[in-house]
Amino acid sequence: MTDLLLPFTKIGTKEWKQKLHFELNGQDYNQTLVAQTHDEVTLLPFYTTENKRTHFKVHTKSSPTATIYCIKPQKALKEIQLLNAMGIDCFSITLHFKNENWAAFFAALPKNGTYFIHPQYADVAHFSKLSEGIFKSEANINLCCDYIGRLLSVGHWFSNQSDDLQLIKDYHSDILYVNTAIYQQSGASVIQQLAYGLSQAVTYLEIIEKSE
Repeated sequence: MTDLLLPFTKIGTKEWKQKLHFELNGQDYNQTLVAQTHDEVTLLPFYTTENKRTHFKVHTKSSPTATIYCIKPQKALKEIQLLNAMGIDCFSITLHFKNENWAAFFAALPKNGTYFIHPQYADVAHFSKLSEGIFKSEANINLCCDYIGRLLSVGHWFSNQSDDLQLIKDYHSDILYVNTAIYQQSGASVIQQLAYGLSQAVTYLEIIEKSE
């Protein structure tokens, strides 16, 4: 019986390919064993030092982000405070209500956190309340609303095209939010997601620029 702990016999790249071609019984090597991901990364059946690439270190500032679905504000607030005490200071919060007193909710958020607010409703009255609550809060709160992304995802605007575009003009902040998940789910590559996402961002910037 062969001892599994014995060193393996070295096999060169050429021998590996010969073995694979033999096992394929005439099937095309590239079509059968070489795959391409949506990110345009080529996946090979095996790798050698010949495939080693030079990687450049990119220093970016990032923080672990907790996703909160705010169905019951008080329960969501307790969860945020608990996570904040554990060291998490970045939160993505989806608001599922329209008529809540969000000013009180924003005021109770830990002041050392950064918050990205995703409202499920968008109209002038609702955004006015949200903006007022955000303005009064001492925390770093950003209102994130992707109007075009919603149209692509669910097939309709929050209210209608005219009102939604007016909200872009009246309630834009320092953060420009574009959700490219719809493109990824549709099978777009990373490059395509970036291209479509940047196109959306440019559209928002043009709308804001025309209003100023």
